[in-house]
Amino acid sequence: MMTDPALERRALALFEAMLEIEEDKREAWIEAESAGDVALKRRVTAIWQAEKHLDLKTGAYLNAADPVPKPERIGAYRIGGVIGSGGMGTVFAADRDAGDFEHSVAIKVIKPGIFTDQLVARFNRERQILARLNHPNIARLFDGGTTEHGQPYIVMERIEGVPLLDWVAMHDPDLINRLELFLQVCAAAGHAHHNLVVHRDLTPANVLVDQEGEAKLIDFGIARPEGEELAATLGGYGDVAPIRALTMTPGFAAPERMAGHAATVLSDIYSAGKMLAELSPDPRPVELDAIIAKSSADDPDARYLSMDMFADDVRAFLTDQPVGAVPDTARYRWGKWVSRNKALTGLAAALAIALVVGSVATGWWWREAVVARDQANARFNEVRGIATFMLFDLYDELEPVSGNTKALSQIADEARAYLERLSTGDDLSPELRLEIARGYLRLSKVSGNPEGANLGRREDAKLYLDRALTDLELLHKSDPDNPEVVAVLGDALYSKAIFLFIAEDDNKGSIAPADRSAEMFKRLSELEPDNPSHRFRWYESRVQAAKPFVWLEQGEKGIARLERIIEEIEREPETLAKEPRALQGLASAYSELGYTQSWHISAVDPAYRAAEVNLDKALGIYQGLYEDGPKSMREAMRLSLITILFKRSLVHYDLTQLTQALVDLDRAESLVQFIINRDPDDDGAKGRLDALYSQKIFVLIDLGRLSDAVALARELLVQRSERLAREPKNPGYMREVAGARQALADALEKSGDKAAACRGYRLVREDWDRIGEVSEINAIDRFNNIDPLTKALESCA
Repeated sequence: MMTDPALERRALALFEAMLEIEEDKREAWIEAESAGDVALKRRVTAIWQAEKHLDLKTGAYLNAADPVPKPERIGAYRIGGVIGSGGMGTVFAADRDAGDFEHSVAIKVIKPGIFTDQLVARFNRERQILARLNHPNIARLFDGGTTEHGQPYIVMERIEGVPLLDWVAMHDPDLINRLELFLQVCAAAGHAHHNLVVHRDLTPANVLVDQEGEAKLIDFGIARPEGEELAATLGGYGDVAPIRALTMTPGFAAPERMAGHAATVLSDIYSAGKMLAELSPDPRPVELDAIIAKSSADDPDARYLSMDMFADDVRAFLTDQPVGAVPDTARYRWGKWVSRNKALTGLAAALAIALVVGSVATGWWWREAVVARDQANARFNEVRGIATFMLFDLYDELEPVSGNTKALSQIADEARAYLERLSTGDDLSPELRLEIARGYLRLSKVSGNPEGANLGRREDAKLYLDRALTDLELLHKSDPDNPEVVAVLGDALYSKAIFLFIAEDDNKGSIAPADRSAEMFKRLSELEPDNPSHRFRWYESRVQAAKPFVWLEQGEKGIARLERIIEEIEREPETLAKEPRALQGLASAYSELGYTQSWHISAVDPAYRAAEVNLDKALGIYQGLYEDGPKSMREAMRLSLITILFKRSLVHYDLTQLTQALVDLDRAESLVQFIINRDPDDDGAKGRLDALYSQKIFVLIDLGRLSDAVALARELLVQRSERLAREPKNPGYMREVAGARQALADALEKSGDKAAACRGYRLVREDWDRIGEVSEINAIDRFNNIDPLTKALESCA
């Protein structure tokens, strides 16, 4: 249930004031201060009780919670004393003494019961994200894992320092030194934000100052990628409570976080603003007060849009430049110029200025402002051009070149950083917002969207795609008939449908974005009737929308949709004769029609032959386009040939045409190997090879080539297990591992090793149990996987 923002602000203000009241007098104090407002009293009391029971205090109150029992060792580390304890767990001092090298670290052990079993894997994934942070003002994360008692832990750099406010109390630095120290914190948090990581508890207690006077931001063990939240089971306090309750400190947490919303960059900026207020002694300069007010505004939209912009205003204050948080007036800017040029402001200079300023100063100041503006615009346009060049022109030029996947990965990361810089403006034009959204969509595709060649980074791909879609939906809402916006939104919705269908195995969920994508391209055809490519994209999106129905036990709906598309395309023979894209769309429809029929119709039904006929039609079109079509389509046609040959091999197998099935698989394998030989790091190509191997194993078994089948199955299981290890809760990868393990068990059983086969079947049963925890197991899964597995296990009893 949403909380009233006005009520929440009043409750938070009252709660913070209550913290100064003695514990035994707080209840009466709340009663008096709420002045008969029942809702206000109830909300303040709820926050207070949550603070007491859930131990909202984390890094800011390290000694507030009972520590985790001290272990003797964790992995290669010998545990020393307790550094501190908080809501999430206990931090121990530790030393590595495994013999290879020695160093001192801090190990954070999560309390028992904080994470459910389902969340441990996500915590481990988070570790991998945090390990990417490499900044001189961030405590490094070295390692992590799970203790023998099942408690997650992370191994961090041990900082020999003191909390920020303690250091300030000990050394009493002047305001300039305090602000310079604060800028180090901003740089650290900004680096995290650029890597899509939000700290979530940015307080002075989570900043240590080392012996060299350098700030170190700590306790990233509770951070999450921006916007994500988890749920944790907390023994003794209800059933489930949000982990956000353990990752914020009263007085520093933004109002939206206290209201239960997710942590974002803007909530970190609020916390940093409160930290700046703590660092700056009263009385403060007016400009510094303005900076603090803007950064810690109750309304997130009124805050700085990025930590970099926040830091820029602090630097402007330090260097006597105009501060963005102060109203921009000519008088204010003139006063800042005078302040920076005090040598000219003596009495004589003032008299001289009085005589000439009227005719000269304004024009001079205006010219200075114009030059500064033009320089800023030039830098901005340079960043804009670099981002576009890297993501599109440079990436497309390097992608076909052998061995470039690692370079492409670096290009993607650099381009993302440029997109982040472009996104931080105060008033972005619709044109720039569209350009940024198009950049994030492209970044999603190259990172890990399975619709084409990609870098295999599916989590990043999802994050970038969702960001692009959010911005595009807003642009479309404000300008629904803008052809550029409609086109990019249609493309993004198509990408979303592909991602849900393949990467997340969400068959039902993938239909809606595909249908909406088709609506966008149909509308685009109406807005720009002379552009035939819009109609081809319309067909493409409709084909994608038809694919999932067979997996939802509604194959007849998918078949009807695909037959309608084929009929529409074939009504225009002239278009087919001159437009390769139209032929490609027709081949795609035939391919999906044949594939859907092969799953929907029993192989013993005479109607099953229609699947083979339609796949043959698709293969003929793809082959013609691959050999004689435009050069620009050759790469796409190579991938389409791999797909259609795989699908046809399945039909040949069902019809017991084993030799033909093997021929199709070998031909498809040679096309995939060409791609892999060109670039051994191409994760998308490796995934296609895995799919071919998964079918080839069964063909080899039925052909009696058992030793070849066992060897291929072992290789497939290793490859798929490595992929799953990177994303352990990805249902698509989990299914792939289960399939590979079952294929190996089948091959072992056929080769006579019954004991090894039964061990494999039992592991497959565990695989499917885990799949069922994170994804729906549909009827086709049961028919093709669970039922044969059950029979195999019965023979093992």
